[in-house]
Amino acid sequence: MMRSFTVDLGVEVHAVDHGGQGPRLVLVHGLGGSHADWMYVAPALTRDFRVFALDLAGFGHTPAIPPTRATIPANRALLDRFLLEVSGVPAILVGNSMGGLISLLEAALRPEHVAALVLVDPAVPHARGARLDPQVVRMGVVYGIPLLGLRLMQRRMRTVAAERLVRETLTMCFGDPSRLSDEVVQAFAAAARDRAAMPWSVPATRAAGRSLTRMLLVRRRFFRLTGAVRSPTLLIQGERDRLVSPVSARALAARHPDWTLRMLDGLGHTPQIEDPDRFLETVLSWSGRPDVSRALATAGEDALAPAGGSGHLGAAG
Repeated sequence: MMRSFTVDLGVEVHAVDHGGQGPRLVLVHGLGGSHADWMYVAPALTRDFRVFALDLAGFGHTPAIPPTRATIPANRALLDRFLLEVSGVPAILVGNSMGGLISLLEAALRPEHVAALVLVDPAVPHARGARLDPQVVRMGVVYGIPLLGLRLMQRRMRTVAAERLVRETLTMCFGDPSRLSDEVVQAFAAAARDRAAMPWSVPATRAAGRSLTRMLLVRRRFFRLTGAVRSPTLLIQGERDRLVSPVSARALAARHPDWTLRMLDGLGHTPQIEDPDRFLETVLSWSGRPDVSRALATAGEDALAPAGGSGHLGAAG
């Protein structure tokens, strides 16, 4: 039984309780995404876990006024409150891209709140020898220009059809664009239209993107924080990711021999959308290992905080 709800965590946070039984698991989306990024894997995960997916501040239906609420530190603090007041702790965090970075920071700063960590093509510092995709670089430069970048993003959202925006974005995120079906485009276009109606969406995206860049540029601090992670960690990386280089993911994994690295051949930045079955197989096979299972047992439902809060948006069966 899936239901949407909002809860006051200093901002009215929108989230989805997918239901299920077992250890608590919270899904954390990436830059420009929302809870919808997990729509193809969350139902299957409920067979083994109690599953939640939230919209970070500035994304989905969670506002960010002012836009500084959408920075990486602010959203890490928001995730921490969500764990404490909604899902319960400790929980398993599954984060993609920016959501992977935020989940990683939570595991480093609040280790008692994280039973296990699944990083899906997480945003990480650029490693020596990693190739920069030219199209990604061009977009970053143009949209990063003060005022001009903001106006270009706002105009693009107003004038370009949601289906086209989604197709262009997912084509960049998929390792094999031929996997992108009209059904997937239509599903995400609905979320894109909702987001376009939110007045804070573009400023929040820029604020989050700039915060992300600043954090990754301070490499020494980033690696000091990752060194504080004590929970079992699975690092999933698409071999054909254009946004986060596999070279950078391997470099991070090399610093953590106790982590498990799974490179997914042929896939890109969002394997949970591009190939849900393969993503699920990777996560479930890792979570079934005896050493990981013991850690997951601490995320049982016995201490589950009531999920809900005020302003329920409705429910879907």
